[in-house]
Amino acid sequence: MMLRDLIPFTNPRSLAERRRQDPFHAMQREMNRMMENMWGDFEWPALKAGEGGMDMFTPKMDVSETAKKITVTAELPGMEEKDVEVTFADGLLTIQGEHKEETEEKDEDKRYYMRECSYGSFRRVLPVGEQVKEDELKATFKNGKLTVVLPKTKEAKEKTKKIPITH
Repeated sequence: MMLRDLIPFTNPRSLAERRRQDPFHAMQREMNRMMENMWGDFEWPALKAGEGGMDMFTPKMDVSETAKKITVTAELPGMEEKDVEVTFADGLLTIQGEHKEETEEKDEDKRYYMRECSYGSFRRVLPVGEQVKEDELKATFKNGKLTVVLPKTKEAKEKTKKIPITH
């Protein structure tokens, strides 16, 4: 036996060869293959959107900023104002809500009854800083669209500095 054969990582080929021969590495590969075969095609209907159960809903949001204010717009289709909660604390704007949809159909003549339920919740936390006039925050909700306006304080307006771009 040569001395270089005793030193690990001297030859990348020998490392790969050792892994192929290692019984624990082979067992790990086999366990991974078995788990993939068992769970790979398994569908979790409670986690799929539109299948009933809890859907994780992430609304699309736009954030824009001017020297005077920060505006956050969230698209919340199918939701109503009562389903949404907006809070501001410690420089964090939190928008959260829960979507509930239930449909029911029945026809006595055709002898069928169908009921579907879908629930989804979301929570988005946006760091906007503490340079906001907390007493002037406004939120409006119209046609599934939430708009939150956060006016900036005088100090925040003064700290705004335009940075020139050079080549």
